[in-house]
Amino acid sequence: MYLLNKSCYAAFERGRATYIRDGYENVGCSFDNVKSFFEALWDDEVFRHEWIAQTNVYVANNYIYKYRPTLDRIDPEHGYEKGNIRMLPQWINVSKGYSKRVI
Repeated sequence: MYLLNKSCYAAFERGRATYIRDGYENVGCSFDNVKSFFEALWDDEVFRHEWIAQTNVYVANNYIYKYRPTLDRIDPEHGYEKGNIRMLPQWINVSKGYSKRVI
């Protein structure tokens, strides 16, 4: 739960209009606050199961960062909103973002 809350906080911040960083221009967040963001994801049984399973992989691999669960926007043209968020291990999420920049 700690990792998901931390990830929701970071994503919520990236969704603010004042957040400026490559890859996050005009990325919105449809949640009113971090708590509602967290609760929407945690209440989704499929998402929660995937998050917990990946957290277990992360822990079993001595907290190697590439195995950490992350929040991914399925369609990068849309923001952090219900239906556009999934869990991906960090290394896949980063690879996905990198491949889009290279193309």
